[in-house]
Amino acid sequence: MDWKDEETISSFYKSLLKCGREVATAESYCRDVKGFLKYLQEFKYQVHAIEPLLLLSYQEQLWEKKIKTNTIRRAIIGIKQYFRYLNEVNIISSYPFEEIPLPQRDENIKIKIEHVDILKLISEASSQSYKTKGCRDAALISLLS
Repeated sequence: MDWKDEETISSFYKSLLKCGREVATAESYCRDVKGFLKYLQEFKYQVHAIEPLLLLSYQEQLWEKKIKTNTIRRAIIGIKQYFRYLNEVNIISSYPFEEIPLPQRDENIKIKIEHVDILKLISEASSQSYKTKGCRDAALISLLS
């Protein structure tokens, strides 16, 4: 098998499923791998020339395209797993991305809740049949708003 052919990517896909990954996750990882391989092909890179900076460069290109942080994170995870898989099945002799950190997860809440809705949530929480839990929930909503 060649490190960049469809047969290898298909084998990687099957290994992901065997490890318990969801079908959608395995498909996304393979799609991300194909994007990275296309990027490498543009510059005519060979497997022995792949180094950590290439993955960082690819990551930077994805940011420039305004791709969401969590999507980039998933792509980097998939690519790293693919090259780890290549190393495990002896298609490549070493894993090139050991030192590359994952981008931080974007966990910012992007939903704006109106003040009236917050008051309604607090009121509903306070009227729960279990007073202590209702008070707790109302306090949490107040703190988070």
